[in-house]
This record gives sequence, C-alpha cells and structure tokens, in this order.
Amino acid sequence: MRKNQMYLKFVERDTRMKMQMKADGEDTGAEYDASFYDLDTDLTFFARSEELYDLADGGEDLPMNITFWLRENMYTFDGKLVGVAPHMGGHMVLVAQTSPISATSRRSDTRNEMRVPVNLYDISPDDMSGHPRAPDGAPVFTAETFDVSAGGFCLVSNEPLISDRLLFLAEFSLSEKSDFLLPVKLLRRGDCPQTVLYHYDYGFLFVFDNVPAERARVATAITDAVFRSRLASRVR
Repeated sequence: MRKNQMYLKFVERDTRMKMQMKADGEDTGAEYDASFYDLDTDLTFFARSEELYDLADGGEDLPMNITFWLRENMYTFDGKLVGVAPHMGGHMVLVAQTSPISATSRRSDTRNEMRVPVNLYDISPDDMSGHPRAPDGAPVFTAETFDVSAGGFCLVSNEPLISDRLLFLAEFSLSEKSDFLLPVKLLRRGDCPQTVLYHYDYGFLFVFDNVPAERARVATAITDAVFRSRLASRVR
C-alpha cells in the first residue's frame, strides 16, 4: 500500500463526479453528472444520478472513466456501471472501480489572472497528429480567459458552450509576438464559481503531445505578459 494513495473510502458523501462512457477503450462517449453517496465494498460504491439510473437499468456492465475534484487535486480512475440500486434511494446506481485512482495537481502550473480572447474551433485528426493548421470557417465558441497557466486556461462566458466534443483547436494571443494555435481538451464545465460577472466557466488543458516545444513558448509568453502588466501598474 503506498502512502497517501487515494481510495474510495476517502471520498466524501455528495462529492460531484463526472462519468464518461468509454467506447472502444477510449474516453469518447457521453458524459454524465453524478454524486458519490456511500461505499458498498472497498472497490464498489453507490452514486446518485438520474441519467445513469436510466442507463444502468439495462443490466449490462458499462465501462467508464470517472473524474472528481478534492481540494487541489483532480482524481481519475476507470470503472464500470454495474446496475441500479433502488434499495439505497432514488436514482441510485452501483459503480465498480476497475483501476487505481490517480491524482493530478490542479496547481501544478501557476495560474495567472489575465483576460485574453480565445476562439475555439472544431479540430481535425491532422491537427491532433501534427502541427495545427490555420482553421477554416468560423469558431464554434468565443470567450475570454479568467486565468492562464502553462498547462491550460479557464474560460468564462455568459453564453454556454454547446458542444459534445472534448477536443478543440484554441486560437489566442498573449502579446503581439505570441500567437498560439493549440489543441486543448475540455476538463470541466461549471457555473462560474470564479466570478459573479459570468454564468459559465470552462477548464481546458493544453495538449502538447505533438508540439512539445509550444509548452515552453506558452510559459515564456505568460511570464512576459505578467511582467509587462506589473510594470504598467507601477508606471500608473
């Protein structure tokens, strides 16, 4: 047993979970919201979700990827939707854990509050396998960042992002000489706990797999932007 390993027994009741169905071993299926209720065994637990309750009524184990947040960490693990559990209450389902729970620090990269316009475009397979090309057509979503880090950004908007996709091509600029066109992955949707000025917030992760040098360029551009902002505030 590893010290500080996350186990289901440490998850608090009513913790919100995002459950994404797996298709052909990939996390590309529909997403569902659920809330953790209680343990059944060390590796199975009850969760409440009206949508999953209807889905689980078919009696077939369904593989999924499960994500939840606890303080500064995001946790993910593989599981399967076992079936309904009406004896536990309304819209209760039984879920089995099928892989260890892994943690990713939400603060692994320093977040810098800055307002940067971002255009999101549908992404093509070529954009994911090579260097992204200039997009064709209009963006599917335009919003402003609340914060930016070398790992990703948070977008805030009064308009919802209406798309079932998780991968997009993001176009933004951190300065006159720092234009970026990067694949991003949608990690979370929220009701904008960041600020009362907006209705929605969306957390995105940069996908540097095929453009590793861009991470350093993003980090450098952020540092320059923060420096210029602080310098300007001193001049005033």
